[in-house]
Amino acid sequence: MLHICPTCGTELLFEATALDPVCKLMESRINHLEACGLSYSHIRKQRSFLRHHIGPYWGDRGVKAISSMDVHDFHTTLLRKGLASKTIKHIMDALKGLFNQLYNPGNGMERREVGRWMSEGHNEGTTGDSDRNV
Repeated sequence: MLHICPTCGTELLFEATALDPVCKLMESRINHLEACGLSYSHIRKQRSFLRHHIGPYWGDRGVKAISSMDVHDFHTTLLRKGLASKTIKHIMDALKGLFNQLYNPGNGMERREVGRWMSEGHNEGTTGDSDRNV
């Protein structure tokens, strides 16, 4: 299946399916973004989010098994850790980038609730509207 990078518009350097683990896909995405020429600091931040937050929470769970409620629970977990709002937003943006890349209409994968939940603005790092049930 052809996957197009939303950052550079080229074919992705990795194969991805919705059954692949989140951590593997995130690492592959970061490697691709690095190859696209994104800044060292951006790549370093993405790897830190993966190592400290995304990886420990999602583990080897397949992307297809993730629901919008799971993403909401992840967001709530980040809030409970006491992370800064801006940090939470950046972590959620990294996860959103993965889902957008996987569920890009040109990639032939069905867009699911997860992407919709995140695109509706529920990835903010505040404790206001972001904590409501979806």
